[in-house]
Amino acid sequence: MDIKCFHYILGIMVICFFNIKRSVSISVDSQDGPTTQPATSTSQRATSLALTANEEMLKNSSNTTESSEEHLGLGLISDKVNEGVSLVNLKKLHSDLLSGYDVTIRPRLDQSKSVEVNVSLRLASVVEFDTTGQRFGVMGYFYITWIDDVIKWNPTLYGGTTNMKLPLSKIWFPPLVIGLTYSGSESIGKVDKDRVTVTADGTVTWAPDGIYKFMCKVSVRYYPFDTQTCELILYVSDEDVTSVNFSGHEVKVGEFMENSEWYLLEVSSKTMELFNTSFVYNYIKVKRRAEFTVYTMILPLFTLALLNVFTFLVPIESGEKGSLAITLFLAYGFFITITRDSLPHNSLQVSFYVLYLAILLMLSVFTVIYVIIEYKIYSTIGTHPFVLCWRFRFKTSAAERITSENNTEDNSNKICLDKKIDTWTDVMGRTDVLATISSGIFVFIVSLVVWTFVIQGN
Repeated sequence: MDIKCFHYILGIMVICFFNIKRSVSISVDSQDGPTTQPATSTSQRATSLALTANEEMLKNSSNTTESSEEHLGLGLISDKVNEGVSLVNLKKLHSDLLSGYDVTIRPRLDQSKSVEVNVSLRLASVVEFDTTGQRFGVMGYFYITWIDDVIKWNPTLYGGTTNMKLPLSKIWFPPLVIGLTYSGSESIGKVDKDRVTVTADGTVTWAPDGIYKFMCKVSVRYYPFDTQTCELILYVSDEDVTSVNFSGHEVKVGEFMENSEWYLLEVSSKTMELFNTSFVYNYIKVKRRAEFTVYTMILPLFTLALLNVFTFLVPIESGEKGSLAITLFLAYGFFITITRDSLPHNSLQVSFYVLYLAILLMLSVFTVIYVIIEYKIYSTIGTHPFVLCWRFRFKTSAAERITSENNTEDNSNKICLDKKIDTWTDVMGRTDVLATISSGIFVFIVSLVVWTFVIQGN
């Protein structure tokens, strides 16, 4: 910018200098009478020099403006500006192109041929994935091109005009529709607002942008390490393959912005012919970011299982054993409520996470029942001696057996009374240790098996 200003100021200074010199020369010549032709010639050269500098500055300024107008935006088309084209030529071209144009007729000179449409999906971001409602939403735009045989022109007849923007409603366009949406069908673009770019060879470019929401079949078997593949189905409404056909298709992610809950694994597309209509299937494969779910649902669930295991070690005399067991049982109920709200109600594919939660819930129920029985025994016969009286424990000789037969007193009861070991409370304390070890091993094996299946299966 400094160089342009310098050229501009230099030109003005040169003009002023030669004008002053010319004035002095004229005043001198009026006295001496010499001709003024050389001064006039010099002034013209100075003026030409100044104008050349100004033209160079304006040219550089236009180049800067042109470079600044190059942009890439969502739903916008960057095209080269028509240089040196007058407004009259643009108006004449606009009038000639749309004069007699019928938007209801396909733009082919040979109506027996189909219009070949090229569709490219440019993804910007995943904005919504409701796994409970099985709704998937993406933000982006479609880059759609086709050839219009009616609106072609010779650029030399219109001042070198090579391209032009036209309202979408003024020309024929393929009525593209997204299938499997919640509203039944969703048309692409806004007919009354969108504009297209048309080139001299008849190529029409249309880039409708928006947020597109459609249904997606969700499989939560390996939740929260699940991978989902959603299909964005595109077809032309009220047209068959003989009139409109998809000649090209692709999905690009050059402008994709990462989602905080899902990250993009793979994209692909393919065309299929169904019901005499051409369809484009755009596949979007995403994987759940499991870190948040692991820290907020799986680890707390595992710690509850550990608390459930060590509940058996709480002394029955403390009176808090039952309260702890019931509190843990209610905590599992809270987790079931959260899971019910976050996962789809799918009975065809039960999640391993739900299965793991159900197993831990059954363990908690067993703990509550165990504590209730233990309380009952403690409150009734807790201080009574614990007696084991098994017939196979007696090892008596043949003489003792004969003696016992002649003895009217029941010798077995006497021996059983002699075999007293501790009280029922002492025995329940040893049973608590055994239950702790057994439930700990059970939780470890179940956790290892379930999450191994989840990680390897996904």
